[in-house]
Order: sequence, then C-alpha cells, then structure tokens
Amino acid sequence: MTDETVPKENLLLLPATPWPITYDSIKTAYEPPIRHTLRHLKSAISKSEQLVNLTIAVHVPFVYTNRAKPRQNLYASVQELVAGIYTLVCLIAAQDKINLENESGIDACVVIIAWPRKRSERPQSLPQEQGLDFIGPVVSLPTFAQCVLPLNNLFEVKEKEIESLQDYQDYLQDYRDNQRAHPQNTVQVKGGIVRVSAGEHIFSGEVRSIGEDVGVLAFDNSKDNPGLKIRDYYYSIAVGGTFDHLHIGHKLLLTMFAFLLGPEPPESAKPIEYKEAENKHLTIGITGDELLKNKSHQNLVESWPERQKAVWAFLQRLMRFDPSASKHPPKPIPAASGANGYDITESLGDVTINFAEIRDPFGPTITNQSITALVVSAETRKGGHAVTLERVKKGWSALDVYEVDVLSAEEAEEGKVDEEFKNKLSSTSIRKAIADKE
Repeated sequence: MTDETVPKENLLLLPATPWPITYDSIKTAYEPPIRHTLRHLKSAISKSEQLVNLTIAVHVPFVYTNRAKPRQNLYASVQELVAGIYTLVCLIAAQDKINLENESGIDACVVIIAWPRKRSERPQSLPQEQGLDFIGPVVSLPTFAQCVLPLNNLFEVKEKEIESLQDYQDYLQDYRDNQRAHPQNTVQVKGGIVRVSAGEHIFSGEVRSIGEDVGVLAFDNSKDNPGLKIRDYYYSIAVGGTFDHLHIGHKLLLTMFAFLLGPEPPESAKPIEYKEAENKHLTIGITGDELLKNKSHQNLVESWPERQKAVWAFLQRLMRFDPSASKHPPKPIPAASGANGYDITESLGDVTINFAEIRDPFGPTITNQSITALVVSAETRKGGHAVTLERVKKGWSALDVYEVDVLSAEEAEEGKVDEEFKNKLSSTSIRKAIADKE
C-alpha cells in the first residue's frame, strides 16, 4: 500500500449521549453533526476520488458508570445507540448521494468512549489501564486520544450556542490534553439538542431474550453482587456471516459482537478455575465460497480471503487502542485452506481472534465448547436457535444469544431514498451496482 492509497483518517467527536436512548433522541442529538461531517468529506472525496476513513467517537457516560459490570447488562441500550448512529449515517448518505460502498467513498466506524458526563465526576488522576482496557469498541477518552492515528480532519460540534452541550467543551479539552497526534484541520459542525432526563446514574441494564427458549442471563445488581458468576463475563464469543462487500449492517453486527467481551471480573467473582477463562477468544465464522455459488452476480462475490481481510481490517479500527497501535500495526496472516477449510488465528493484545470457514449450518459453534455467547442478526435468529439446540444434544451448555437490529429507513422519503438506503445495506445490491457500472 502506497502513501497515495492509504485512506485519510478523520474523526468526529460526538457529545455525550441523550438519555434515555431512543432513535428519536439519537436523531435529535446527532443528525446535524453527522450530516455536516459527511457533506464535508463528500466534497473532499469528489476532488481526490480516494477512500476516507471516518471514526465516529460517541461519548457514552452510562458505560463509564457501569464499566466494571458485565456487558450483557448494557447490551440493549448500546445496541440501540450504535444502530441509531449507523442508521443516520446510512440515511444521510442515501439522501445526499454519498458513497459508503467502495474504494472512493467514506468508510465509517463507531467507537464508544466511556467517560463521565461532567468534569466533577471525572477521576483525579488518569486510570492505570491494561489488558482489555486497550480493546475497543469501548475505550476511555485518554486512551483513545493517545492512540488515534494522525488525523486529516477533526470534526467538533459547535457547542457555545447550545445550552444542552455545556459539558462538551470540558470533554473536548480532556481530549486535547491527552491527544498524541494533532489534526491537520479542525472543522466545527452544527450541533443537535442532547436531552437528558433522570435515571442514567441508576441505570442497571436491560435483559433482552430471543428465541423460544434461548435467553440472556439476568444480572444481580445488589451492592456486593452476591449472584455474580464467571459466566456473566463473556470470554469466548462467536458471530457468523458472509461478510461480502462489508457494509454498515455487518459493522453493527461486528461492533456488538466485540462489545460483549469482558470486562475483567472483580476478584470476588473469580472462581478457582478462573485461569481457564483468562484467554479471551473471539470466533468469527465466515461462509465458505462453496456455499455462495448460487448468489446473484456470483462472479462479483468476494473470495473468502478477501472477506476475511476486510473483517480483520475493520476489527483493527474498532478494537486496537494500545499505545503502539499507530506505529506497529499487526501484519495479516496469509489465508491458506486446509482439510477443514480456511482457519486463521490473529491476536489483538490479550484477545485471540479466530477466523473459521463455515461449511455447514453450524460452523465452529458446535466444535468449540468454550463459546458461551453468540451474536446474530434478525435474519439469522433461527440459525442461532438451531445452534443452541445442537449444542444441547451434545451435552454442552446452551449459548446466550444476542440480536442486532435490522437497520431501516422508516422516516426516509418514499421511493428512491428508501431504495438507496436498502442498497447500502445489501451485499446483493452492492454487487448489482458494481455489475451495472461495469
């Protein structure tokens, strides 16, 4: 990769989340800054015809407040937040004819910044972080500021005219105090209205269960957490998909998959056999080429190595925030197919990531007993249920199954915009567009 082909890095720092989190509150707060940012980058793309990376860093105080608790408690609200932001990105791109799908477009990634809402609530000294603290998509503001790659543009919200953003200036100052690489340009964009009602600080999380008899474990939120178990902290999680022409729907799925990992459990929750759980493992099943032969425009379906490479590249943007991230990026391992198909193991800090070829309806979920959680989309819900039943037949524990939303443009104008929105979330539509262009 030459200097000319390296994507330009850009960062949008969004204000703290509205509360409670709904699509309407997300839209009110974040549509103006996201729209102005995308329009600015569209203008830059039209001049250079070069891919640009956009990291959307959203400040999420309730994740900071609950940072030591199992992620399952926060899953529903964080999923709503990330899905809402990606929906806005996709909807605005459809309305403004902004390319998100190929090498001359905008490659967006949402990262969660766990930091207090008010300066008075912030730690007196920076936390001593280690291990999973450097693994996204959740990361503290100081770590994030120190590990972001050199930026072409830093997009900041104009906060002075909006009373609801009075804490945003302190947040920006915290970022500047810790940032390692200063941007070439700082661009101020229009802000929205962040509404906050009572309840954020006593937030105890929601439990969302799916399937006929597949549920998510409840969390005992009493002071000393007497019911807390090592199983409440996930260390081996799986996800599966085709991941052809990686799009925003895939990014939401991968983000929530990575979100469930950790954090480190308190000492009181660690059993004697805890050492067995210290190896954090993410398993990504990617559909094998043989199972995709009947896809439309099959000649444009990316090969397994191409799809694995795209997923790995996205996960590095989403998860890698150790101090050496910008200096020594890990080199990809060449894909080689063996007797059981493609199988590649990579690592990010303390986390082992396995990419496995899916050759049957179950993939690695019925060959790896250590997996305890599975993330699915609404379209693959039945598959998640089937996997759990198959594991029970083997005498293994059932998986905790989590679901991500299907992104929709319910508020989009009828007709072309709605179709444009759907096309940005469909590998089939992306292949068709490539075929039509060729």
